[in-house]
Amino acid sequence: MGQLTYHAYAGVNLRRPTTVRGREALMGAFLLESLDNPVNGSYRSVDDLTELVNVKALDVVLDNYGPANIEVHPKQELAMARLAKRRREETTEPDVEDNGSDASVVSSPSGNKRRQTESSLARDEDSGGEDEAGARLATARSVEESTLSDEGDEDEAEVQQGVLQHTQRERSAPRRAGGAEAGVIKKVQLINFMCHSYLEVPLGPQINFIIGHNGSGKSAVLTAITVCLGGKATATNRGSSMKNLIKEGETTAQVTVTLLNRGEDAYRHEDYGDEIVVVRRFSRDGASSYKIQSQNGRTISTKREELEEISDFMGLQIDNPMNVLTQDTARQFLSTSSPHEKYVLFMKGVELSQLDRDYTVISESLETTNHVLRSKESALEGLANAEEEALKTHDDLQRTRDMHAELEELKKQMVWAQVKEREDERDEAEAKVAGLGRKVDSVKRKEQEANAQLERLSVRMADLNGSFQAKKAAELEPLKVQLEQHKAKLHQADLERKDYIDQDRDIYNQIKEVETKITAARRQLEVEQGRQAERDGGVRAGLEARLETLNANLAEKQAESVRITDELRVFDGRIATARADTEKLMDNLKQQTDRRDEARNQLYSLEQSKNNALRRFHEHMPDLMRAIEADRRFKERPIGPFGLYIKPRKPQWVGVIEVVLGGTINAFAVTSHEDRTLLNSLMQKCDCAGINILVGKRDIFDYSRGEPNGNLDTILRVLDIEDEFVKRQLIVNHQIESAVLIANRREADEFMYTRPPRVQSCYALNPDRPGHGYRVGGKRGVSSTTPVVPRGPSRLTTDVDAEIAKARQSVQVLETTIQDLQIQVRQAEQAGRNLAREKQELLMRLRAIKVDIQRAEDEADRIRDDLRVNTDTGRIQALEEQIAEFLAEKSIYQGQQQDLVQAMNRSKTVVEELRSEGAQIRAAIVTIEEKLQETTTKLETVGGERIQASHDHNHWVQKLAQVRADLEAAQVALKKAADLVESFTRDASGFCDRVDLPEDKNAKALDKEMEAKAQSIADTEKRVGMTAEDAEIQLNKARDTHAQAKKEVEALKELIQDLGLANQVRIERWKKFTKMITVRAKSMFQYMLSQRGFLGKLIVNHTEQKLELRVRPTENNQRNSKSREKDPRSLSGGEKSFSTVCLLLSLWEAMNCPIRGLDEFDVYMDAVNRKISMTMMVDAAKSQSNKQFILITPQDMGNVPDLMGRHVRVHRMMDPRITANQRRLDDM
Repeated sequence: MGQLTYHAYAGVNLRRPTTVRGREALMGAFLLESLDNPVNGSYRSVDDLTELVNVKALDVVLDNYGPANIEVHPKQELAMARLAKRRREETTEPDVEDNGSDASVVSSPSGNKRRQTESSLARDEDSGGEDEAGARLATARSVEESTLSDEGDEDEAEVQQGVLQHTQRERSAPRRAGGAEAGVIKKVQLINFMCHSYLEVPLGPQINFIIGHNGSGKSAVLTAITVCLGGKATATNRGSSMKNLIKEGETTAQVTVTLLNRGEDAYRHEDYGDEIVVVRRFSRDGASSYKIQSQNGRTISTKREELEEISDFMGLQIDNPMNVLTQDTARQFLSTSSPHEKYVLFMKGVELSQLDRDYTVISESLETTNHVLRSKESALEGLANAEEEALKTHDDLQRTRDMHAELEELKKQMVWAQVKEREDERDEAEAKVAGLGRKVDSVKRKEQEANAQLERLSVRMADLNGSFQAKKAAELEPLKVQLEQHKAKLHQADLERKDYIDQDRDIYNQIKEVETKITAARRQLEVEQGRQAERDGGVRAGLEARLETLNANLAEKQAESVRITDELRVFDGRIATARADTEKLMDNLKQQTDRRDEARNQLYSLEQSKNNALRRFHEHMPDLMRAIEADRRFKERPIGPFGLYIKPRKPQWVGVIEVVLGGTINAFAVTSHEDRTLLNSLMQKCDCAGINILVGKRDIFDYSRGEPNGNLDTILRVLDIEDEFVKRQLIVNHQIESAVLIANRREADEFMYTRPPRVQSCYALNPDRPGHGYRVGGKRGVSSTTPVVPRGPSRLTTDVDAEIAKARQSVQVLETTIQDLQIQVRQAEQAGRNLAREKQELLMRLRAIKVDIQRAEDEADRIRDDLRVNTDTGRIQALEEQIAEFLAEKSIYQGQQQDLVQAMNRSKTVVEELRSEGAQIRAAIVTIEEKLQETTTKLETVGGERIQASHDHNHWVQKLAQVRADLEAAQVALKKAADLVESFTRDASGFCDRVDLPEDKNAKALDKEMEAKAQSIADTEKRVGMTAEDAEIQLNKARDTHAQAKKEVEALKELIQDLGLANQVRIERWKKFTKMITVRAKSMFQYMLSQRGFLGKLIVNHTEQKLELRVRPTENNQRNSKSREKDPRSLSGGEKSFSTVCLLLSLWEAMNCPIRGLDEFDVYMDAVNRKISMTMMVDAAKSQSNKQFILITPQDMGNVPDLMGRHVRVHRMMDPRITANQRRLDDM
């Protein structure tokens, strides 16, 4: 009888059974998996599901083990519970689970601990292991009996006492040597990882201590294991991402972990061998990769999923927050976390929370299956109806024979009825052609009359407009240009005059300041001269007189030099201004030239479109329209260009509207994509590429809800749009129903600032430029204005002659403007040359003055030298030089002031003259405009009459084209009708001779009667669709299907009920299991604290989900100490670390992962606490021979006993100052 090992609840962590019979027992797991996966849209039947299970093999396992000895996944156990129930119903044997409960061994649900029977334990070859297993079996049985009691009246203190006694016996029992053969780490290799260039650490299968000074890279080993086996960088508290773990100065890093893979629990030993090598390589650019290799170095996989499979198989819970703890994590868990957070971490650590989630998923799956069952029950009614329908099949087969004969007679009448209808259609087509011919003559006469009226009004308007434009161009426009020029000159003159005033004020203040300085210096000079006269004779007086004369001349020359320098500076500014004015004039000349060329192009386009209005939309538009008219492949004739259907009611808005609508004015609309493709090909052939084609249905929707108040003009309201389809397309694409038109720009801006409802945009007119405008308003009430500038000739205007006249006038005005600008450019260039010549003359004068100044200064220097020889001090000379400088400075300022006064007078005169000239020009403009007003009034009157005449003429032109098109279509229809009559008569004669038709029946009535007969026959044949024999077979099949479906639904009900009961049993067991693990954790915690002489307890409240610690340190190890229990946060550093170790060891007892990690756990411990903690950890590790411990400490291990055994390895990290070279750690 073999041993069966299986994970209790961890979902994917499946250990393979050790015997064939054990593996066969797990086949029952496929039951629930099949229920979770629908087949062909429905669930498998119970019979199909039971075929997946070797029931005989399951019976053998149940006989030998009993359900209590087989620990399986909850889903699989639910399915097995169903099979066990069937087995009990078939036999009279007592409940196997109850009978076998005494042989069960309770283990933590978080691990893969084996359940063994007493008989299997007795055959263990190791006698020490036999005693240990026997002791554990007896204690576990007593714990289970006391903890899992249904009555719940056992004393928890007694249970804890039993666990403590068992733990003491277990720790004192002899241990087996060796360690785990699979799932533990053999070796860790680091390359460019954290502070290590290269490091290799061999590890033992049980206890491993890594020690060294701070900074030697001890924690890097634990961090490397975490990230290599799939953990996240953030979980290590060493960096926020993998690239933070790369050694400084390097771009890539590599971590390698070698896992043992031996024994009966090896993972795919045939592929990997005795070792599994996991290599993770990552770089600073974020790239990361895995390589999972066999013992001989062959790469088996590079996918993370394979690593996850290995971790699940071996129980490597790297992401378990209680499995690998850093110092910060442990301190946070004990001191800073709340009771609820401790409870959550505790449940995650022992993986009870995972089992809770699994049972919740099972309950949800059962609810889903119930929903499917209800839908299958509703489907049974349909199967019953199908069975009833099959009973009616035979009777319906005999009713169709007579109806076939009647249908043949109706077909003959139908053939000749269709001939009669085609004859009636031909007669109607002949009458329609005759009526349309008369209509064409009538419409043609009206079109000729409208054209004659339009031509008369056009001639009249051309005469008036020519007279008006001639007077305006000859008298008014030159004055307006002259007025603008005077405005610019007046503005420049005002600026110069203000500048002169500011300069004069500055010079006046400077003169006052210099005069004050001169007065003070002269007083001082008189005092010094009086003193000098007393000591010297008349020679010195003569030298001083000569020096004074030279200083006066020198001051005049320097003043003149300053004046010329200032004039040169002014000339530089004037030359720069002249150059800027010239460039501005040249830029303006270029702009006007471009505008003239554009106006000429517009004039040419207007002249070309005068003879054919279609040319306004495109040069080749007439060719395209003829191609569309000739092509009969369109499902529905395209509509376009849109401009043909648009007539403006207010011509002043035409320019703005054309800019808003843009290319849509030239666009076409079709109702299908096939027509769009055909139209696009015609455009390519006619060289009309670039014209938009809109595709849409003729949806005449209501747009009134999107319009603003009725007293506002919108683009839609100022346009007459003849086609409703075109109107809807413009509404959809340009929102013309909500685009408001307000002539005054300021009123429009104020209107939009209020954010009016149902208004998308607003436009205003530019009063200075007809046809131009502004887009006014912005979002959220923000004021903004954007110019609207029309480009090209108008496409919506109905008065082409007026547009041509306007374009010619624009060209003439631009020509005049260009000529004036050319003259101004030449004048500006000449003025610049004159200024340059005058500047050169001033430069020559300045050089001569500087020569004179130099000579005077040389002579003055000689006199000063003579005076300095005859004078004990140079005080007088310094004062005289200072006075001379002040006088020269004053002279310069006075000269500048005189120049400024003259310039100010000249500027004032210029301003007055310019203002007088501007007033004269404005008066002349007003006089001319008054004279032109009468002509303007006449022109507007005639223009309005001509627009109306143009509308009338265009209406009759389009009407005539439409009537002619209707006539052509009617003639084509007549020919088709005649051809159809001939074709139908020929076909009908070939079918049968002509028959008389009933007077009360036409083709439509006969068609309905035939359709009813044929439908009745078709319905019967469709309903029957087979012979009587086939109908009998179908009936029997329907009955069998109905019965089978009912049987399956009943069986599925029973299965769901059994699964629900089994799930409830597992949930109750989970609750007891949780209580058992809690009791063991409490007991182990008390036991661990007692090693130091401490008292304490774990307070676990599963209802409120809280876990609290209470620790009472005793004085001098006296257990009867009066000290009270403390919260962990109030403990000293050593006490806190010792409590952490006790808590971890108690939790590790309930965990299954073969690897435990703890980093710097003894930093705050004193020597006593550390020694006791280390001894406890070594004893705990020895008692768990199949677990590997990796413990990191910066302290020496000399005072820790029992470190020389085969089960303990101590690794010392090299000092950080010598870790630059590659190194390898050897066992101590």
